[in-house]
Amino acid sequence: MNNHFREDGSTWHVLQYSQTTGLVTAKYTNQGYSDSSTWARGQAWTIYGFVSAYRWTKKPEFLATAIKAEDLFLPKLPADGVPYWYVEVGCRS
Repeated sequence: MNNHFREDGSTWHVLQYSQTTGLVTAKYTNQGYSDSSTWARGQAWTIYGFVSAYRWTKKPEFLATAIKAEDLFLPKLPADGVPYWYVEVGCRS
C-alpha cells in the first residue's frame, strides 16, 4: 500500500527496490501505455486483491485502499464495461 499507489489511487505496475537498503529505486510499467498510465488488468487485480485481504483480515486500511483504487478505475470504463489495456492517470471520465 505504501509504495505501489499514486495519490489518485492508480497503481504502478513495476517497482524496483534496492537490495541493500530496501528503498524504492524506480517505478514504471511494462504492461501499460506509459510510466504515467496504469495497466488496467493490474488495477482490477489490485481492487480484487485488497477486497480479499479485507475479507480475511477485517483491516479497514485494505478496504479503503480497494475503494480508492475502484474510485479511479470504474468511472474510466467504457460504456460496455470492458476496460482498455491502460488507464490514463490524472484525468477522470
